[in-house]
Amino acid sequence: MTTSVTVEGEEFVITCEYFDNDRAKGLPDRRWSQLYKQWLAPLSKSNARYILQEYSALEIQPDALAAAKLFINTVEKGDVWPEDFDFKNTPMKHQLEALQRAYPLREYALSMDMGTGKTFTAINLAAARMNEGQISALLVVCPSSVKPVWPDELRIHCPINYAAMVHEAGHNDDTRRFTNSPCLGKMKVLIVGVEALSQGSAWEIMNHFCESHATMMVIDESSTIKTSPKFKGGKAVPSRTTRCWDAGELCEYRVTMTGTPVTQGIQDLFSQYRFLDWEIIGNKNYFSFKARYTIGGGFKGKKIVGYKNVDELMSRLRPYTYSVKITDVMDMPRQVYETKFCALNFTQKRLLDELGDPYKMATELDGKVLECETVLERMIRYQQIVGGHFPFRLEDEMKYGIERIQGNNPKLEEMKAIVGSLDSDRKVAIWARFFPEQELIVETLKQMGYECVWYKGGATTDERMEIINEFRNNKDCRFFVSGGAGYRGITIVEADLNIYYSNTFSYDDREQSERRTWRKGQLNPVLYVDLTMNHKIDQQILTALKRKEDLAKFVDSQLRG
Repeated sequence: MTTSVTVEGEEFVITCEYFDNDRAKGLPDRRWSQLYKQWLAPLSKSNARYILQEYSALEIQPDALAAAKLFINTVEKGDVWPEDFDFKNTPMKHQLEALQRAYPLREYALSMDMGTGKTFTAINLAAARMNEGQISALLVVCPSSVKPVWPDELRIHCPINYAAMVHEAGHNDDTRRFTNSPCLGKMKVLIVGVEALSQGSAWEIMNHFCESHATMMVIDESSTIKTSPKFKGGKAVPSRTTRCWDAGELCEYRVTMTGTPVTQGIQDLFSQYRFLDWEIIGNKNYFSFKARYTIGGGFKGKKIVGYKNVDELMSRLRPYTYSVKITDVMDMPRQVYETKFCALNFTQKRLLDELGDPYKMATELDGKVLECETVLERMIRYQQIVGGHFPFRLEDEMKYGIERIQGNNPKLEEMKAIVGSLDSDRKVAIWARFFPEQELIVETLKQMGYECVWYKGGATTDERMEIINEFRNNKDCRFFVSGGAGYRGITIVEADLNIYYSNTFSYDDREQSERRTWRKGQLNPVLYVDLTMNHKIDQQILTALKRKEDLAKFVDSQLRG
Protein backbone atom coordinates (compact mmCIF):
# COMPACT_ATOMS: atom_id res chain seq x y z
CA MET A 1 0.00 0.00 0.00
CA THR A 2 1.38 3.39 -0.97
CA THR A 3 0.71 6.54 0.99
CA SER A 4 -2.36 8.44 -0.18
CA VAL A 5 -3.80 11.81 0.85
CA THR A 6 -7.46 12.40 0.03
CA VAL A 7 -10.17 14.73 1.31
CA GLU A 8 -13.56 13.86 2.72
CA GLY A 9 -15.91 16.59 3.89
CA GLU A 10 -13.93 18.96 6.13
CA GLU A 11 -10.94 16.66 6.67
CA PHE A 12 -7.83 15.43 4.94
CA VAL A 13 -7.52 11.64 5.08
CA ILE A 14 -4.06 10.06 5.10
CA THR A 15 -3.72 6.33 4.46
CA CYS A 16 -0.24 4.87 4.90
CA GLU A 17 1.82 1.92 6.06
CA TYR A 18 2.88 1.82 9.71
CA PHE A 19 6.46 2.85 8.90
CA ASP A 20 5.17 6.16 7.44
CA ASN A 21 3.16 7.10 10.54
CA ASP A 22 5.81 9.53 11.76
CA ARG A 23 5.21 11.76 8.76
CA ALA A 24 1.47 11.86 9.49
CA LYS A 25 2.17 12.53 13.17
CA GLY A 26 3.89 15.73 12.08
CA LEU A 27 0.55 17.23 11.05
CA PRO A 28 -0.20 20.16 13.36
CA ASP A 29 -3.76 18.94 14.08
CA ARG A 30 -4.63 15.27 13.48
CA ARG A 31 -6.20 12.18 15.05
CA TRP A 32 -5.96 8.46 14.42
CA SER A 33 -9.08 6.55 13.34
CA GLN A 34 -8.76 3.09 14.83
CA LEU A 35 -11.84 1.95 12.91
CA TYR A 36 -10.60 2.87 9.44
CA LYS A 37 -6.84 2.77 10.20
CA GLN A 38 -6.37 6.26 8.79
CA TRP A 39 -5.12 9.63 9.93
CA LEU A 40 -7.74 12.42 9.88
CA ALA A 41 -6.71 16.07 9.80
CA PRO A 42 -9.09 19.08 9.71
CA LEU A 43 -8.94 21.45 6.75
CA SER A 44 -6.78 24.28 8.05
CA LYS A 45 -4.00 26.40 6.61
CA SER A 46 -1.39 24.79 8.87
CA ASN A 47 -2.43 21.27 7.83
CA ALA A 48 -2.73 22.29 4.16
CA ARG A 49 0.74 23.82 4.21
CA TYR A 50 2.23 20.74 5.89
CA ILE A 51 0.69 18.37 3.34
CA LEU A 52 1.92 20.45 0.40
CA GLN A 53 5.42 20.55 1.92
CA GLU A 54 5.77 16.97 3.14
CA TYR A 55 3.85 14.85 0.61
CA SER A 56 4.65 14.43 -3.07
CA ALA A 57 2.35 15.16 -6.01
CA LEU A 58 2.01 11.40 -6.55
CA GLU A 59 0.80 10.89 -2.95
CA ILE A 60 -1.70 13.78 -2.84
CA GLN A 61 -4.84 12.91 -4.77
CA PRO A 62 -6.26 15.62 -7.11
CA ASP A 63 -9.20 16.46 -4.81
CA ALA A 64 -6.90 16.85 -1.80
CA LEU A 65 -4.38 18.85 -3.81
CA ALA A 66 -7.09 21.24 -5.01
CA ALA A 67 -8.49 21.61 -1.48
CA ALA A 68 -5.06 22.33 0.02
CA LYS A 69 -4.11 24.89 -2.63
CA LEU A 70 -7.51 26.56 -2.50
CA PHE A 71 -7.32 26.83 1.26
CA ILE A 72 -3.82 28.33 1.19
CA ASN A 73 -4.72 30.78 -1.56
CA THR A 74 -7.97 31.82 0.10
CA VAL A 75 -6.31 32.51 3.42
CA GLU A 76 -2.94 33.84 2.37
CA LYS A 77 -3.46 35.69 -0.91
CA GLY A 78 -5.27 39.00 -0.66
CA ASP A 79 -5.20 42.25 -2.57
CA VAL A 80 -1.82 43.72 -3.40
CA TRP A 81 -0.58 46.90 -1.78
CA PRO A 82 -2.47 49.87 -3.31
CA GLU A 83 -0.04 51.52 -5.69
CA ASP A 84 -1.87 54.85 -5.48
CA PHE A 85 -1.50 55.08 -1.68
CA ASP A 86 -0.48 58.63 -0.79
CA PHE A 87 2.28 58.54 1.85
CA LYS A 88 2.79 61.57 4.04
CA ASN A 89 6.52 60.80 4.16
CA THR A 90 8.37 58.71 1.59
CA PRO A 91 9.02 55.17 2.88
CA MET A 92 12.46 53.63 2.80
CA LYS A 93 12.87 50.64 0.51
CA HIS A 94 12.62 48.07 3.31
CA GLN A 95 9.52 49.75 4.78
CA LEU A 96 7.71 49.57 1.43
CA GLU A 97 8.74 45.93 1.08
CA ALA A 98 7.35 45.18 4.54
CA LEU A 99 4.05 46.87 3.65
CA GLN A 100 3.76 44.92 0.40
CA ARG A 101 4.32 41.63 2.19
CA ALA A 102 2.04 42.37 5.14
CA TYR A 103 -0.91 43.85 3.28
CA PRO A 104 -2.34 40.62 1.77
CA LEU A 105 -2.38 38.86 5.17
CA ARG A 106 -4.67 39.20 8.14
CA GLU A 107 -1.83 38.52 10.54
CA TYR A 108 1.79 39.59 10.28
CA ALA A 109 4.93 39.96 12.40
CA LEU A 110 7.13 43.00 11.83
CA SER A 111 10.38 41.63 13.24
CA MET A 112 12.20 44.82 12.34
CA ASP A 113 15.25 45.97 14.20
CA MET A 114 14.91 48.97 16.49
CA GLY A 115 15.42 52.14 14.50
CA THR A 116 14.28 50.70 11.15
CA GLY A 117 10.81 52.27 11.27
CA LYS A 118 8.37 49.64 12.57
CA THR A 119 5.95 52.30 13.80
CA PHE A 120 5.96 54.10 10.42
CA THR A 121 5.18 50.76 8.75
CA ALA A 122 2.33 49.88 11.11
CA ILE A 123 0.75 53.34 10.85
CA ASN A 124 0.73 53.28 7.06
CA LEU A 125 -0.51 49.69 6.96
CA ALA A 126 -3.48 50.75 9.11
CA ALA A 127 -4.06 53.87 7.00
CA ALA A 128 -4.16 51.81 3.80
CA ARG A 129 -6.63 49.38 5.35
CA MET A 130 -8.77 52.32 6.48
CA ASN A 131 -8.75 53.79 2.97
CA GLU A 132 -9.85 50.45 1.52
CA GLY A 133 -12.69 50.08 4.04
CA GLN A 134 -11.10 47.06 5.72
CA ILE A 135 -10.94 48.68 9.18
CA SER A 136 -12.31 51.69 11.01
CA ALA A 137 -10.01 51.64 14.04
CA LEU A 138 -6.48 50.90 15.21
CA LEU A 139 -5.73 49.46 18.66
CA VAL A 140 -2.14 49.75 19.88
CA VAL A 141 -1.00 47.77 22.93
CA CYS A 142 2.47 48.73 24.07
CA PRO A 143 4.61 49.22 27.20
CA SER A 144 3.65 52.34 29.13
CA SER A 145 7.05 53.84 28.37
CA VAL A 146 6.23 53.62 24.65
CA LYS A 147 2.79 55.25 24.86
CA PRO A 148 4.15 58.80 24.41
CA VAL A 149 5.81 57.76 21.14
CA TRP A 150 2.64 56.83 19.28
CA PRO A 151 0.80 60.22 19.27
CA ASP A 152 4.00 61.85 18.02
CA GLU A 153 4.56 59.22 15.31
CA LEU A 154 0.93 59.46 14.18
CA ARG A 155 1.25 63.23 13.88
CA ILE A 156 4.41 62.90 11.80
CA HIS A 157 3.53 59.93 9.58
CA CYS A 158 -0.21 59.25 9.38
CA PRO A 159 -1.49 60.38 5.93
CA ILE A 160 -5.22 60.20 6.76
CA ASN A 161 -7.53 61.86 9.27
CA TYR A 162 -7.53 60.17 12.66
CA ALA A 163 -8.59 60.69 16.27
CA ALA A 164 -6.27 59.26 18.93
CA MET A 165 -6.65 58.55 22.64
CA VAL A 166 -3.96 57.40 25.07
CA HIS A 167 -5.51 55.42 27.91
CA GLU A 168 -4.19 56.54 31.29
CA ALA A 169 -4.74 54.84 34.65
CA GLY A 170 -7.66 56.41 36.51
CA HIS A 171 -9.20 57.83 33.34
CA ASN A 172 -11.40 54.91 32.33
CA ASP A 173 -14.45 57.13 31.81
CA ASP A 174 -12.56 59.34 29.35
CA THR A 175 -11.49 56.28 27.38
CA ARG A 176 -15.03 54.85 27.36
CA ARG A 177 -16.39 58.14 26.01
CA PHE A 178 -13.77 58.09 23.27
CA THR A 179 -14.59 54.46 22.42
CA ASN A 180 -18.30 55.22 22.10
CA SER A 181 -17.99 58.57 20.31
CA PRO A 182 -18.52 58.81 16.53
CA CYS A 183 -15.51 59.71 14.39
CA LEU A 184 -16.99 59.95 10.93
CA GLY A 185 -14.35 59.69 8.25
CA LYS A 186 -11.52 59.38 10.79
CA MET A 187 -9.54 56.36 11.87
CA LYS A 188 -10.06 55.94 15.60
CA VAL A 189 -6.80 55.06 17.43
CA LEU A 190 -6.71 53.76 21.00
CA ILE A 191 -3.33 53.34 22.72
CA VAL A 192 -3.24 51.10 25.82
CA GLY A 193 -0.34 50.19 28.09
CA VAL A 194 0.22 46.44 28.21
CA GLU A 195 0.85 46.62 31.97
CA ALA A 196 -2.73 47.83 32.50
CA LEU A 197 -4.08 44.52 31.15
CA SER A 198 -2.87 42.52 34.15
CA GLN A 199 -5.59 43.92 36.40
CA GLY A 200 -8.29 46.57 36.48
CA SER A 201 -10.80 47.34 33.75
CA ALA A 202 -8.48 48.40 30.91
CA TRP A 203 -8.83 45.00 29.24
CA GLU A 204 -12.65 45.27 29.32
CA ILE A 205 -12.44 48.69 27.64
CA MET A 206 -10.02 47.26 25.07
CA ASN A 207 -12.36 44.35 24.28
CA HIS A 208 -15.33 46.70 23.92
CA PHE A 209 -13.28 48.84 21.52
CA CYS A 210 -12.51 45.77 19.39
CA GLU A 211 -16.12 44.58 19.42
CA SER A 212 -17.41 48.05 18.48
CA HIS A 213 -15.12 48.65 15.51
CA ALA A 214 -13.53 46.87 12.60
CA THR A 215 -10.10 46.88 14.19
CA MET A 216 -6.48 46.27 13.35
CA MET A 217 -4.69 45.39 16.60
CA VAL A 218 -0.97 46.06 16.96
CA ILE A 219 1.19 44.82 19.80
CA ASP A 220 4.24 47.06 19.91
CA GLU A 221 7.25 45.40 21.57
CA SER A 222 5.45 42.06 21.39
CA SER A 223 8.16 40.37 23.43
CA THR A 224 6.21 41.79 26.41
CA ILE A 225 3.63 39.02 25.86
CA LYS A 226 6.17 36.24 25.29
CA THR A 227 5.58 34.64 28.69
CA SER A 228 3.97 31.21 28.57
CA PRO A 229 0.43 31.13 29.98
CA LYS A 230 -0.32 29.56 33.34
CA PHE A 231 -3.12 27.02 33.60
CA LYS A 232 -5.55 26.11 36.34
CA GLY A 233 -8.20 23.42 35.93
CA GLY A 234 -7.19 23.02 32.29
CA LYS A 235 -7.86 26.69 31.50
CA ALA A 236 -5.41 29.52 30.98
CA VAL A 237 -5.26 31.94 33.91
CA PRO A 238 -6.08 35.50 32.74
CA SER A 239 -2.94 37.55 32.15
CA ARG A 240 -1.78 40.33 29.83
CA THR A 241 -0.82 37.59 27.35
CA THR A 242 -4.14 35.73 27.30
CA ARG A 243 -6.08 39.00 27.26
CA CYS A 244 -4.17 40.08 24.16
CA TRP A 245 -5.04 36.71 22.59
CA ASP A 246 -8.72 37.21 23.41
CA ALA A 247 -8.81 40.77 22.09
CA GLY A 248 -6.99 39.70 18.94
CA GLU A 249 -9.71 37.18 18.13
CA LEU A 250 -12.18 40.09 18.02
CA CYS A 251 -10.12 41.96 15.42
CA GLU A 252 -10.03 41.76 11.64
CA TYR A 253 -6.23 42.17 11.47
CA ARG A 254 -3.38 41.52 13.89
CA VAL A 255 0.23 42.76 13.83
CA THR A 256 3.15 42.23 16.18
CA MET A 257 6.18 44.51 16.27
CA THR A 258 9.53 43.75 17.86
CA GLY A 259 13.20 43.88 17.06
CA THR A 260 13.92 40.90 19.32
CA PRO A 261 11.22 38.20 19.09
CA VAL A 262 13.47 35.79 21.02
CA THR A 263 15.29 36.89 24.17
CA GLN A 264 15.22 33.80 26.38
CA GLY A 265 14.64 30.91 23.97
CA ILE A 266 12.57 29.47 21.11
CA GLN A 267 9.66 29.22 23.54
CA ASP A 268 9.34 33.04 23.36
CA LEU A 269 7.80 32.66 19.90
CA PHE A 270 4.72 30.75 21.04
CA SER A 271 2.68 33.53 22.64
CA GLN A 272 3.51 36.10 19.97
CA TYR A 273 2.46 33.91 17.03
CA ARG A 274 -0.41 32.44 19.04
CA PHE A 275 -1.75 36.01 19.20
CA LEU A 276 -1.48 36.36 15.43
CA ASP A 277 -3.09 32.99 14.65
CA TRP A 278 -2.47 29.65 16.32
CA GLU A 279 -2.57 27.90 12.94
CA ILE A 280 0.69 29.62 11.97
CA ILE A 281 2.55 27.56 14.58
CA GLY A 282 0.10 24.67 14.43
CA ASN A 283 -0.48 24.59 18.20
CA LYS A 284 -3.09 26.25 20.39
CA ASN A 285 -1.52 24.72 23.47
CA TYR A 286 1.84 25.81 24.88
CA PHE A 287 2.63 22.33 26.18
CA SER A 288 2.12 20.82 22.72
CA PHE A 289 4.38 23.51 21.26
CA LYS A 290 6.98 22.85 23.94
CA ALA A 291 6.88 19.09 23.32
CA ARG A 292 7.30 19.62 19.58
CA TYR A 293 10.13 22.14 19.60
CA THR A 294 12.02 21.95 22.91
CA ILE A 295 14.11 19.32 24.69
CA GLY A 296 13.42 18.88 28.39
CA GLY A 297 15.95 18.09 31.10
CA GLY A 298 16.80 18.84 34.70
CA PHE A 299 14.41 18.08 37.55
CA LYS A 300 11.42 16.11 36.22
CA GLY A 301 12.43 17.20 32.71
CA LYS A 302 10.84 20.63 33.21
CA LYS A 303 13.91 22.67 32.27
CA ILE A 304 14.45 23.48 28.60
CA VAL A 305 17.96 22.30 27.72
CA GLY A 306 17.77 22.37 23.93
CA TYR A 307 15.63 22.64 20.81
CA LYS A 308 14.44 20.37 17.99
CA ASN A 309 12.48 20.68 14.74
CA VAL A 310 13.71 24.27 14.48
CA ASP A 311 13.79 24.22 10.66
CA GLU A 312 10.14 23.16 10.62
CA LEU A 313 9.15 25.96 13.00
CA MET A 314 11.03 28.61 11.05
CA SER A 315 9.43 27.47 7.78
CA ARG A 316 6.02 27.97 9.39
CA LEU A 317 6.82 31.46 10.65
CA ARG A 318 8.72 32.80 7.66
CA PRO A 319 5.69 33.57 5.40
CA TYR A 320 4.16 35.67 8.18
CA THR A 321 7.29 37.54 9.19
CA TYR A 322 9.29 40.44 7.80
CA SER A 323 12.72 40.59 9.40
CA VAL A 324 15.38 43.24 8.84
CA LYS A 325 18.43 44.42 10.78
CA ILE A 326 19.38 48.07 11.03
CA THR A 327 22.86 47.38 9.68
CA ASP A 328 21.28 45.94 6.50
CA VAL A 329 19.50 49.16 5.61
CA MET A 330 21.49 52.00 7.20
CA ASP A 331 25.09 53.05 7.58
CA MET A 332 25.30 52.98 11.36
CA PRO A 333 28.20 54.14 13.55
CA ARG A 334 30.19 51.53 15.44
CA GLN A 335 29.17 50.09 18.78
CA VAL A 336 32.05 49.77 21.25
CA TYR A 337 31.93 47.76 24.49
CA GLU A 338 34.10 48.12 27.59
CA THR A 339 34.03 46.51 31.03
CA LYS A 340 35.28 48.32 34.10
CA PHE A 341 36.00 45.90 36.93
CA CYS A 342 35.48 47.09 40.48
CA ALA A 343 36.81 45.48 43.67
CA LEU A 344 34.47 44.61 46.53
CA ASN A 345 34.82 46.61 49.71
CA PHE A 346 35.27 44.70 52.98
CA THR A 347 31.61 44.82 53.99
CA GLN A 348 30.35 43.71 50.59
CA LYS A 349 32.77 40.77 50.57
CA ARG A 350 31.60 39.60 53.99
CA LEU A 351 27.92 39.89 53.07
CA LEU A 352 28.38 38.00 49.80
CA ASP A 353 30.49 35.25 51.40
CA GLU A 354 27.87 34.63 54.08
CA LEU A 355 25.00 34.79 51.62
CA GLY A 356 26.84 32.40 49.32
CA ASP A 357 27.29 29.77 52.04
CA PRO A 358 24.91 26.98 50.87
CA TYR A 359 24.17 26.05 54.46
CA LYS A 360 23.34 29.59 55.56
CA MET A 361 22.17 31.68 52.60
CA ALA A 362 21.81 34.45 55.15
CA THR A 363 23.73 37.45 56.46
CA GLU A 364 23.20 40.56 58.59
CA LEU A 365 24.21 44.20 58.74
CA ASP A 366 23.79 46.37 61.83
CA GLY A 367 21.33 43.89 63.31
CA LYS A 368 19.23 43.70 60.15
CA VAL A 369 18.89 40.22 58.66
CA LEU A 370 18.81 39.07 55.04
CA GLU A 371 17.78 35.48 54.31
CA CYS A 372 17.35 33.88 50.89
CA GLU A 373 15.15 30.89 50.18
CA THR A 374 16.00 30.29 46.51
CA VAL A 375 19.06 30.58 44.29
CA LEU A 376 17.28 33.14 42.07
CA GLU A 377 16.47 35.33 45.06
CA ARG A 378 20.08 35.09 46.17
CA MET A 379 21.27 36.30 42.74
CA ILE A 380 19.03 39.36 43.00
CA ARG A 381 20.27 40.11 46.52
CA TYR A 382 23.87 39.72 45.31
CA GLN A 383 23.18 42.39 42.71
CA GLN A 384 21.72 44.78 45.26
CA ILE A 385 24.72 44.35 47.55
CA VAL A 386 27.36 44.90 44.83
CA GLY A 387 25.41 48.02 43.85
CA GLY A 388 25.84 49.39 47.36
CA HIS A 389 22.54 48.51 49.04
CA PHE A 390 21.51 46.03 51.71
CA PRO A 391 17.99 44.58 51.52
CA PHE A 392 16.54 43.25 54.78
CA ARG A 393 13.31 41.65 55.91
CA LEU A 394 11.00 43.96 57.84
CA GLU A 395 9.60 42.59 61.07
CA ASP A 396 6.22 40.87 60.86
CA GLU A 397 5.95 41.74 57.17
CA MET A 398 6.59 39.92 53.92
CA LYS A 399 8.38 42.97 52.61
CA TYR A 400 11.95 44.20 52.38
CA GLY A 401 13.52 47.40 53.54
CA ILE A 402 16.64 48.80 51.92
CA GLU A 403 19.56 50.80 53.24
CA ARG A 404 22.83 51.98 51.78
CA ILE A 405 25.98 50.14 52.75
CA GLN A 406 28.21 52.65 54.47
CA GLY A 407 31.75 53.35 53.32
CA ASN A 408 33.28 53.22 49.89
CA ASN A 409 30.94 52.24 47.03
CA PRO A 410 33.27 50.87 44.31
CA LYS A 411 30.74 51.01 41.45
CA LEU A 412 29.69 54.53 42.32
CA GLU A 413 33.30 55.68 42.56
CA GLU A 414 34.06 54.19 39.13
CA MET A 415 31.02 55.95 37.67
CA LYS A 416 32.16 59.26 39.20
CA ALA A 417 35.63 58.79 37.71
CA ILE A 418 34.20 58.21 34.23
CA VAL A 419 31.79 61.13 34.48
CA GLY A 420 34.49 63.46 35.77
CA SER A 421 36.77 62.67 32.83
CA LEU A 422 34.25 63.56 30.10
CA ASP A 423 34.14 66.62 27.89
CA SER A 424 31.78 69.25 29.26
CA ASP A 425 29.29 68.90 26.39
CA ARG A 426 29.05 65.10 26.18
CA LYS A 427 25.66 63.56 26.99
CA VAL A 428 25.37 60.23 28.79
CA ALA A 429 22.72 57.61 29.52
CA ILE A 430 23.16 55.77 32.83
CA TRP A 431 21.20 52.54 33.35
CA ALA A 432 20.54 50.84 36.68
CA ARG A 433 18.21 47.95 37.48
CA PHE A 434 17.06 48.97 40.97
CA PHE A 435 15.18 52.11 42.02
CA PRO A 436 17.51 52.86 45.00
CA GLU A 437 20.50 52.67 42.62
CA GLN A 438 18.91 55.18 40.27
CA GLU A 439 18.10 57.44 43.22
CA LEU A 440 21.72 57.24 44.43
CA ILE A 441 23.07 58.02 40.95
CA VAL A 442 20.83 61.08 40.55
CA GLU A 443 21.78 62.33 44.01
CA THR A 444 25.49 61.85 43.26
CA LEU A 445 25.33 63.64 39.90
CA LYS A 446 23.62 66.63 41.50
CA GLN A 447 26.23 66.71 44.28
CA MET A 448 28.87 66.83 41.54
CA GLY A 449 27.11 69.89 40.09
CA TYR A 450 25.59 68.26 37.02
CA GLU A 451 22.09 68.66 35.63
CA CYS A 452 20.28 65.38 34.97
CA VAL A 453 16.85 63.89 34.39
CA TRP A 454 15.43 60.76 35.99
CA TYR A 455 13.11 58.80 33.69
CA LYS A 456 11.24 56.54 36.09
CA GLY A 457 8.03 54.57 36.30
CA GLY A 458 4.78 56.10 37.49
CA ALA A 459 5.02 59.24 35.36
CA THR A 460 2.18 60.19 33.03
CA THR A 461 2.60 60.27 29.26
CA ASP A 462 2.96 64.07 29.29
CA GLU A 463 5.52 63.97 32.12
CA ARG A 464 7.59 61.39 30.25
CA MET A 465 7.66 63.58 27.14
CA GLU A 466 8.76 66.59 29.22
CA ILE A 467 11.67 64.57 30.64
CA ILE A 468 12.78 63.41 27.18
CA ASN A 469 12.54 66.91 25.73
CA GLU A 470 14.53 68.37 28.63
CA PHE A 471 17.38 65.94 28.04
CA ARG A 472 17.36 66.29 24.27
CA ASN A 473 17.00 70.06 24.03
CA ASN A 474 18.76 71.47 27.12
CA LYS A 475 22.51 71.47 26.44
CA ASP A 476 23.25 71.78 30.17
CA CYS A 477 21.23 68.66 31.00
CA ARG A 478 23.86 66.02 30.21
CA PHE A 479 22.75 62.91 32.09
CA PHE A 480 19.76 60.65 31.53
CA VAL A 481 19.21 58.16 34.36
CA SER A 482 16.73 55.31 34.05
CA GLY A 483 15.97 51.63 34.43
CA GLY A 484 13.08 49.56 33.10
CA ALA A 485 10.93 52.61 32.36
CA GLY A 486 13.40 53.84 29.75
CA TYR A 487 14.31 50.59 28.04
CA ARG A 488 11.71 50.87 25.27
CA GLY A 489 10.25 53.32 22.82
CA ILE A 490 12.30 56.44 23.43
CA THR A 491 15.03 58.09 21.35
CA ILE A 492 18.00 59.81 23.00
CA VAL A 493 20.60 59.88 20.22
CA GLU A 494 22.08 63.02 21.78
CA ALA A 495 23.92 60.59 24.08
CA ASP A 496 26.71 58.46 22.68
CA LEU A 497 27.91 56.96 25.98
CA ASN A 498 25.95 54.40 28.01
CA ILE A 499 27.03 53.45 31.51
CA TYR A 500 25.49 50.25 32.92
CA TYR A 501 25.55 50.42 36.70
CA SER A 502 23.62 47.12 36.72
CA ASN A 503 21.76 44.84 34.31
CA THR A 504 18.62 42.76 34.54
CA PHE A 505 18.75 39.06 33.60
CA SER A 506 16.87 39.78 30.35
CA TYR A 507 18.63 40.12 27.00
CA ASP A 508 15.57 42.00 25.73
CA ASP A 509 16.08 44.69 28.38
CA ARG A 510 19.73 45.06 27.47
CA GLU A 511 19.13 45.09 23.71
CA GLN A 512 16.29 47.59 24.04
CA SER A 513 18.26 49.95 26.25
CA GLU A 514 21.28 49.88 23.93
CA ARG A 515 19.09 50.96 21.02
CA ARG A 516 17.85 54.12 22.74
CA THR A 517 21.12 55.78 21.71
CA TRP A 518 22.14 53.62 18.71
CA ARG A 519 19.47 54.26 16.12
CA LYS A 520 18.64 56.54 13.20
CA GLY A 521 19.96 60.02 13.94
CA GLN A 522 23.05 58.88 15.86
CA LEU A 523 26.15 60.42 14.28
CA ASN A 524 28.90 59.13 16.58
CA PRO A 525 30.24 55.73 17.60
CA VAL A 526 28.34 54.59 20.69
CA LEU A 527 30.23 53.37 23.76
CA TYR A 528 28.74 50.96 26.32
CA VAL A 529 30.56 50.66 29.63
CA ASP A 530 29.60 47.93 32.10
CA LEU A 531 30.54 48.58 35.71
CA THR A 532 31.16 45.00 36.76
CA MET A 533 32.07 43.90 40.26
CA ASN A 534 34.95 41.44 40.43
CA HIS A 535 32.53 38.79 41.65
CA LYS A 536 30.96 35.84 39.87
CA ILE A 537 27.38 37.21 39.92
CA ASP A 538 28.00 40.30 37.78
CA GLN A 539 30.25 38.34 35.43
CA GLN A 540 27.71 35.50 35.10
CA ILE A 541 24.99 37.98 34.12
CA LEU A 542 27.08 39.41 31.27
CA THR A 543 27.96 35.89 30.09
CA ALA A 544 24.29 34.84 30.13
CA LEU A 545 23.25 37.95 28.19
CA LYS A 546 25.82 37.10 25.52
CA ARG A 547 24.42 33.56 25.13
CA LYS A 548 20.89 34.90 24.74
CA GLU A 549 22.14 37.43 22.18
CA ASP A 550 23.64 34.62 20.11
CA LEU A 551 20.33 32.71 20.17
CA ALA A 552 18.38 35.84 19.15
CA LYS A 553 20.72 36.38 16.19
CA PHE A 554 20.30 32.75 15.11
CA VAL A 555 16.49 32.98 15.09
CA ASP A 556 16.57 36.25 13.18
CA SER A 557 18.77 34.71 10.48
CA GLN A 558 16.37 31.76 10.20
CA LEU A 559 13.29 33.99 9.86
CA ARG A 560 14.95 35.78 6.96
CA GLY A 561 15.73 32.46 5.30
